[in-house]
Amino acid sequence: MMHMKKRLFAIILTLCLLAGLAGCSNGKNDPTAGTAGTTVAPYETAAILFPQTGNLEEVAVSTEHFSLNKGEMVYLYAISVSNFLNDYYNYLSYLGLDPSVSFKNQTSLYGDETWFDYFLTDAELYAQDYLIFCEAALANGMELDQADEEYIARQKQVLEEEASSYGWTLGMYLEQVYSTNLEWKYIESCLRITRLAQKAYLKLVGDVTFSDEEVEAEYQRNPKAYSLVDLYAIGFGDGENIPEELLTGIRKELSEVKDLDSFREVVKHFLRETRTTKTIEDAGGLDKYTDKYMSENLKRGQTYNENVSVLKWAFAADTAEGSVVVEENDKTKAPDAYFLLKKPYRDESVTIDVRHILFMIKGASGGTYETAELARSAAEKVYQEWIAGGKTREMFVSLCSQYSADGNASSGGLYTDVPAGKMVPPFNDWCFDANRRTGDHGIVDTEFGSHIMYFEGRHIAWKYKVETALSDALYEEVYEKQMKATPVDFRDEVLKSINW
Repeated sequence: MMHMKKRLFAIILTLCLLAGLAGCSNGKNDPTAGTAGTTVAPYETAAILFPQTGNLEEVAVSTEHFSLNKGEMVYLYAISVSNFLNDYYNYLSYLGLDPSVSFKNQTSLYGDETWFDYFLTDAELYAQDYLIFCEAALANGMELDQADEEYIARQKQVLEEEASSYGWTLGMYLEQVYSTNLEWKYIESCLRITRLAQKAYLKLVGDVTFSDEEVEAEYQRNPKAYSLVDLYAIGFGDGENIPEELLTGIRKELSEVKDLDSFREVVKHFLRETRTTKTIEDAGGLDKYTDKYMSENLKRGQTYNENVSVLKWAFAADTAEGSVVVEENDKTKAPDAYFLLKKPYRDESVTIDVRHILFMIKGASGGTYETAELARSAAEKVYQEWIAGGKTREMFVSLCSQYSADGNASSGGLYTDVPAGKMVPPFNDWCFDANRRTGDHGIVDTEFGSHIMYFEGRHIAWKYKVETALSDALYEEVYEKQMKATPVDFRDEVLKSINW
């Protein structure tokens, strides 16, 4: 069920019209247009590779009070294809996927199903999520308001302006973009469904906050799930042909380890006997070489795993810091030793969530802009467009789907739970500025190009894990309750009749 929460959280991300325009190019448009940040003019004649036949008004998926017809499901299917092409366009030949040939005639890498089945399943999951949360919206007295109507009208205006710039009608433009006879009315009704579903999701799950008492209670309920340990993991086989008498001695020394110093002495003995004099001298002597070797084998921030015996040992309540456990390695026929440096603890480090729109230079993989100056100029133009449009998160997501060259463009350019030092320095420094606040924005230049930034917020790492678990549990509770009250009915004969 967890994958569904991620889908609901991205309702507007995936169904924003600009997301579809950016990458759903199964016809003659350049499929890289969305990821490269450019728009390719349609050809003089629309190429409908996959014409839909039959009754597009026929109900395909329904709950008690809401439904999606075949035309609307065609749009959800197109969005699924669009997001996939955006993310994997450079790997299509490896995946064995040809966007210009019917997916019903191509076998997916994900089993015996066809690519059509793969994308249809994805579209069905979208549909199920949206309808379930529309029912939840109805049950909680929610409905679309003026802001929603204005948003939908703006989406149509964007499409009409884009179509007009090439001398096309809206209908012709949609046919070219989606490679099928998709009408605006189906897109509009999908937007209404998803806007309403998002309202319910945000009120019932997404915007729900948890008190410090609730967070602490959840942590205490299952501390292993939210804690970390630090340990040394030293393999005494090390790929060398180690004499058995040496290994026998190492095993005895390990059984007598009392603290970190004595553990270090065992490692030092092993290295002295198995490394060349030159290797040790090049490292600055045996002590420095030992310290370096141990540092390279220090495993910080290890999470609990019931299926890994060493981690079960490390997280056990009766395992003290300074303890050693030894396991025999079947491959090396030598001992692997683990020294618990720090018992389970809460990770108090700060992580951040941030969105960005990347305008990539050609020096970087997949770049579009010849120079850093051109990338910066393009970023500034879109940045000013966003500011003029009200500086909303929603519009930022739309622009990201249209312009960003990063692989996460279809998810609104979002990076979550990012620790300090993971991103390139200018990006990192902007995010971890002590004065940074939720909603902050700007442009940052890096070696990859220019990034329009939108700061979502910061977290204490362990609290973020707990809050995420609480949010996931709440989502499942809401979802399952609504699913039982208003189950979803799929009409396979209608869905299978989609031509793609």
